[in-house]
Amino acid sequence: MQIFSVNPNPKRTTMSKNLTLTLLAGLLAGVPTMMFAAEPPPPQTATSPCESVQSRAERVAALRQLRFGMFICWSLSSFTEKEYSQGISDVNVFNPTGCDVEQWCQVAKDAGMTHILFLTKHHDGFALWDTKVHDFKVTNSPLKRDVVAELATACRKHGLKLAFYFSPGDEAFKRFKLDNKEANKKQLKELLTNYGPIEFFWTDTGEDWGQEITEWAHQFQPRCSIGFNRHNPKWVNPDVIEPTECGTFGPPVFPGGIIREFTYIYRAGALDAGPSPQPPPGQPRGAAWFYSRYACKPEDGRLQGPPMGLIKDYLGSVQYENIFDPNIQPNHEGRIRGIDAKALRSIGQWIGERRDVIDGWRGGPFQGGGKPWGVSLAKENRIALFMWSCAKPLRFPPIKAKITGSRIRGSEVAPIVRQTDQGVFISVPDKGQTPSMTIVELTIEGNAANLTPVSTEDFGVIPVPAGLKIAATSGLKNFSGEPAFLTDGKILTAWGGIKNVPDAEDITIELDLGKAMPLAGVEIQSISPRLRNKIEVESAGSWMAVSGATETSYGKDLVENTAYEQTDAKVTRVSVIVQRTNFAPVTTKGIRLRIPATKTESRLDINELRLFSPEE
Repeated sequence: MQIFSVNPNPKRTTMSKNLTLTLLAGLLAGVPTMMFAAEPPPPQTATSPCESVQSRAERVAALRQLRFGMFICWSLSSFTEKEYSQGISDVNVFNPTGCDVEQWCQVAKDAGMTHILFLTKHHDGFALWDTKVHDFKVTNSPLKRDVVAELATACRKHGLKLAFYFSPGDEAFKRFKLDNKEANKKQLKELLTNYGPIEFFWTDTGEDWGQEITEWAHQFQPRCSIGFNRHNPKWVNPDVIEPTECGTFGPPVFPGGIIREFTYIYRAGALDAGPSPQPPPGQPRGAAWFYSRYACKPEDGRLQGPPMGLIKDYLGSVQYENIFDPNIQPNHEGRIRGIDAKALRSIGQWIGERRDVIDGWRGGPFQGGGKPWGVSLAKENRIALFMWSCAKPLRFPPIKAKITGSRIRGSEVAPIVRQTDQGVFISVPDKGQTPSMTIVELTIEGNAANLTPVSTEDFGVIPVPAGLKIAATSGLKNFSGEPAFLTDGKILTAWGGIKNVPDAEDITIELDLGKAMPLAGVEIQSISPRLRNKIEVESAGSWMAVSGATETSYGKDLVENTAYEQTDAKVTRVSVIVQRTNFAPVTTKGIRLRIPATKTESRLDINELRLFSPEE
């Protein structure tokens, strides 16, 4: 089974493809900003690193109110077309025609964001502030401006908080023959004492001495929270921020995690001028986390999409009290692209028109990762259901509160709500449905905050029958794991092997349920790529197909689920693809999963197999 140990190597762990948005901003929009100097930010005096329980609770509460921000990545890689720009020592490579931090902040404010998370330096060591530790810095580049200072001033002007990304894996230290740890500590002191209050910062690698970083930083800003992009197996982060590469919202995934901060790359579409040019032969395809002339092509669908995708993740961050920092990349002019700014402003308008069911609301009782149905929020005696799709009736787990009223926000049509001991059933008439998202509000007896959260993701899962018989047939070689791992409820275990192409056999997995029971869905959790499987059920002594291949209830976007296991020796992590197939209800005592043979030899691992009952 492919279980991955956490590796702090900066060349392999920096900003994976499922992190947050990268945002940029410069000075006064539409004005030649090179002529203006930033107002010096007030100094931050050093205080005691000790923190009371009350102070820590207040800090956590403040962090949970951040919710939505911009992750701005603007550095050497914005000009090299490379994700990692190690090996470059010429500051003239960073040669923007401007730097409009005012535009960055205005776009963030218009989008309804509360803060900016800024990349102060990447692994190449190029500092975006006027560091005194070495000369490889922005004030020695053609720009000759302290970008962090200007951004700190602009954030205060626009009422935005400031947070930092900081890479301790600094290649420049080697060239200047500096001790990595001591040089990083000096730079952190500069960032935490010269630019005003910093809400949080997280490091990309460097967690091997993470506890020391935390204690050092808290000498200068005890209310600044610290997180680490990779979790150190030898210690539990004493702070509260948990950056994650899961790329979606949800509860913290690391042992001891308090607040998840999640990120991923976002581009609203192709370049303003049209399709991007192709890179010259032999040249890199372009960076993902930074602006690139070659990475913003229309076919890069995984990196772009309509604003509604960000809105859904924003709502998820509210539900789980996460911090969502999507990555938007400024261009060579030091400005956010017009197409991205337009998309972000439309998000702000959407949020602003629905403040009455967002501001002051927290996670509701129905939780389940947001897919496939949506998210729930709650306030006092009300529950708001933000439904991605309600074309068919939705079933929710039962709650211990009587529903006394319901309505569809913005519609005169009423929803049909039925509450039983088996669950809550909600139907939205066609005239009450809204494209992309429908909001149904429920009124209950009592306070919704007192309800125990229930998982919609697991609702309908059929408990594994006692004495379940599992038979996994040939077609594989080099077996690993046991068939029983398929239904043990743990994605850290798996059954699998290598597809034996010469034999060209389909792989079949049969489950003998022992007695007839109604089924309506099968879910596969696997570290293997999307499986082209067929599902068959036992009927009158023979097998009958009930679905075609590659049908999933999540549409084109398969859900990724990540699990961690911490021991004294190490932290292990495994990410699986969740692929669920729904079919018309059928009663059967046996089910078979058939995976067709492939033309090339490949690895197959299935971590979990789950069965679902009909919705009614």
